[in-house]
Amino acid sequence: MASKLMLIFLALYLSELGIFPLSIDEEFAAYRTDPAVWVAQGRWAVYLIELFLFPQPTIPYLPVVLFGICAVIAYLFMLRSHRFERSNLWAYILFPLFAAFPIWFFIIEFYTNLPGIGVGLLASCWAVYCYVELVSVSERKLFSVFRQTYNLGMSVGATALALACYQSFLFFIVSAGLGAILTKLPTIPRVWETFWKSLAVMALVIIGGGVLYYVIWMALLYLLAIPISYIQGLVDVGSFFENPTRILNSSLSEFWKIYSGSPDVYGHRNVVGILIFGGLSAILVQCSRRGLAALSIGIVLVFAILAAPFALHPLSRGFAAYRSMVAVPYIVWLCGALVLTWQIQLLRAVGVVVSVLVIFGSLYSLSLFQAANHLVRDHDRLLAQQVHTSIAAAHGKFDVGRPYLVDFYGEKKFQTPYPRILSSTVGQSFFEWDRGNPYRIISFMNLIGYGNLKPIGTDKRADYLAEFNTMAVWPNEGSVKVVGDVTLVRLSQEPGLVHQNLNVPFRFEGDDVLYRLSDQQVGSTPTLQKGMKFSSDGSLAVASQRDPQVIVPLNDAGARTCRVLQVAITQQIKIGAAVQVFYQPVGTAIFSEKNSFSIYQPPGNKETTFFLQSDSGFNPVLRVDPVHNRQTVRLKDIAVGCARRL
Repeated sequence: MASKLMLIFLALYLSELGIFPLSIDEEFAAYRTDPAVWVAQGRWAVYLIELFLFPQPTIPYLPVVLFGICAVIAYLFMLRSHRFERSNLWAYILFPLFAAFPIWFFIIEFYTNLPGIGVGLLASCWAVYCYVELVSVSERKLFSVFRQTYNLGMSVGATALALACYQSFLFFIVSAGLGAILTKLPTIPRVWETFWKSLAVMALVIIGGGVLYYVIWMALLYLLAIPISYIQGLVDVGSFFENPTRILNSSLSEFWKIYSGSPDVYGHRNVVGILIFGGLSAILVQCSRRGLAALSIGIVLVFAILAAPFALHPLSRGFAAYRSMVAVPYIVWLCGALVLTWQIQLLRAVGVVVSVLVIFGSLYSLSLFQAANHLVRDHDRLLAQQVHTSIAAAHGKFDVGRPYLVDFYGEKKFQTPYPRILSSTVGQSFFEWDRGNPYRIISFMNLIGYGNLKPIGTDKRADYLAEFNTMAVWPNEGSVKVVGDVTLVRLSQEPGLVHQNLNVPFRFEGDDVLYRLSDQQVGSTPTLQKGMKFSSDGSLAVASQRDPQVIVPLNDAGARTCRVLQVAITQQIKIGAAVQVFYQPVGTAIFSEKNSFSIYQPPGNKETTFFLQSDSGFNPVLRVDPVHNRQTVRLKDIAVGCARRL
């Protein structure tokens, strides 16, 4: 059976085996010499895999094949743990739901992650199989200390390994463990006793696996002398307590999108919701025949299985990347199996049709995502060639053997009719991710052959901000400029995250200071809305309201003769929000979205810096919108200075 399943897998992923579409982050991984970054993220098994098996992780073919081998073996464990007949035709029909559901594509696009994901999937299914065997031994009351100890140890160890590959496999193990209980619920004699026993054993396995995983992780952190990174920002308990209604609504919205087959997740409308409803209805009908107790437990298990992948949503601002929903393919497969093993022949026939439609929809999603990725990589390679040619032309005498310092400002968006999914890199350009990241862009260009471009130092980047704001936007003449020994490339009007987050000191004096909120002697009093008032410390308290606005008066003569304004807004907010500044070039009389910039500010007390450019000078007025959502704001300073004159 394994060989047939492997052939099915190769057919499903044939297109992935013959191409090498670089994904976001792989441009960094290709130059990585130390995989300890995985330990910092808690994925120490991936560290070991990359250290000993894949020292160069950015490669095609082999990671996909390894994932396929692991998926086939994992599938066989799932069939056995759920007591499904492996020889039945439906076991082959449903394999694509288990191994090729679109959620997997959000991971498969990262070749560097794929070996660890394959091992994690296999470890998760092995953990569930040993857990089911442990419960079965307990049910039969066989006195087999060795067998019970073996199954417990294997289940705990496999759980630790799965978590070390990808922490989201915890929810796969929970869903699959509960699913195994659900499938045998209509046939077990002592419903309540078995239910509580199974939950107790599962808790023992999860806790034991979690402790073992954590101990090994802490030991590796200590031995490698590295700090924890990345995962701290995934959980934000404070946001839930600040606005629980919004977070829960967002979590429920994501729940509905995934299980209803929303285009926001799958790129088109998938009928997976019908299959899920049919499968869960089938098992609940069977439970109802055993009485109220079995039905009640069945309902609880159904809810827990569906909710498990979303356990962290309320604590992660109501959203998690779709690639983390690794339990969803199992849930869809389980529902398909429950329909196709139902005793009513007509409903089984309908289930086959719906399953085939879901599989077709999954392959259609895969095709859409591959088309988007293929086109965007063609675009990136052509754009990299054009940029490199323009850099060479800007230098006159360009030496390909000599390194050149380059900085990229902003992003170059890729326009496509194909779907691009939130939190996924599908169809995303290296020139637009992070709203344009110079390190990412240069690493990508180095990887495809333009190896003489080097990023400038972080401490030097702020020195060129004013210069960037006098330049044209790519591909116009003047969008590439050589300043000293640095080449500047401006890709868009607005800054990317790297430039946006620069700490740019406000160093203006005399006539170059056009306004300062913290110093009422500089400039006139701003125009305030109702609900805004000055505090004793000079800051501006803004009450929670819809679309708050502060009209800022500027020095008239200084504004009209200025070409580049630097606007620094310091404020304290509780919920991350966009800060927007509107300006009026000389010759205009109204504020408009066209003449505005918006920058996201995370929660807390932070200074956000804008650079505004107008070749005709500025009318002596700005409009500051502190936040785009309803919340209280402590606006501590608005400082405006002229960075460059006409």
